[in-house]
Amino acid sequence: MDRKKLIDTLDLLRPALAARDLVPIFTHFCFDDKRIYAFSDYLGIIAPLKTGMEVGLRGETILGLLNTTKTDEIEFETDEEGDEVIITFGKSRIQIPFLLKDEFLFEDPNSDEWEVNTKLTSDLIAGFNICLNTAGSDTAQPGHMGVTIIGNRLYSCDADSITRFIVNDMKNKSNKAYNIPKDFCSSLIKIIGKTNQTSGRLFLNDNWAVVELKNGYKVYGKVIKSDNPVDFEDELQQSIGPKPKYIAIPKGLKDALARAQVVSDPQTLITNISIIKNRMKIHTESGLGVVDDDLSFKGKQDKLSIAVGPELIIKAINICDEMTINENCTAYRNGDTILYLVGNL
Repeated sequence: MDRKKLIDTLDLLRPALAARDLVPIFTHFCFDDKRIYAFSDYLGIIAPLKTGMEVGLRGETILGLLNTTKTDEIEFETDEEGDEVIITFGKSRIQIPFLLKDEFLFEDPNSDEWEVNTKLTSDLIAGFNICLNTAGSDTAQPGHMGVTIIGNRLYSCDADSITRFIVNDMKNKSNKAYNIPKDFCSSLIKIIGKTNQTSGRLFLNDNWAVVELKNGYKVYGKVIKSDNPVDFEDELQQSIGPKPKYIAIPKGLKDALARAQVVSDPQTLITNISIIKNRMKIHTESGLGVVDDDLSFKGKQDKLSIAVGPELIIKAINICDEMTINENCTAYRNGDTILYLVGNL
């Protein structure tokens, strides 16, 4: 068996390994003849790879061993007693325990119960990727975790910012909210990037989100349930206002904020921005130094002073070309497709 191909495959499955060994099979790669998969109860990934084995091998153990050699080919076999797998490469012979196939717990969700069945497009992939920037991870706020799909709109929200991404070519007639785990989205993006495969379909129901790629990879994520789902459009409306006026992002703003990052206090990461007539003044001060920038501001804005996190705004500037600013937040957009809100500090 090709060692590098196996390592590359297992690395793509790795996010679906459980962090703790409470249920042993959740920390194992399941070798199932022509495929390998991992499942951690809320995230599952299947990869197509013929191994001829039907065993469960502890994930961190097998990956650790495979990375200790540069040998191109490795061999697997079970010992005579049938309770260990023998791994041979070069002059090394290693024996490790395995779990039996009847201990594999994962089962494919019933394909007859999908409420959404839509094509995976480049715009949908881009939406997942961009919404990951603001996907929350606070388990106390499940409504803020992951990426939420409502119709053809993707949303994400953390304590500091909200993203909305409209997928114009997405055919989803359901107006239900499906909150998809952050790890599902990041794993999908990584698999697409590593395998160069973008063709596939997205399936959704109350319990599962599934993407099936044409190359045989499948990603499964349990839909996150919340007693208090977020009304993203209301949050955006309350923060930005009903008729915000957008202007082109001031030239030099990204570079000015990059300088601010260098000297901003590592604990607070605060930069002060003042709008005075047609000027935007940016001031950052800490024990590391003082940075001041003075930029042209073409918007009709009353005198305003706010405190912001420079890193968050740089992320927005990287994907947007217009902005608006008020006492609550700064907001950024790219046409009608991307809306990215950053709360003031």
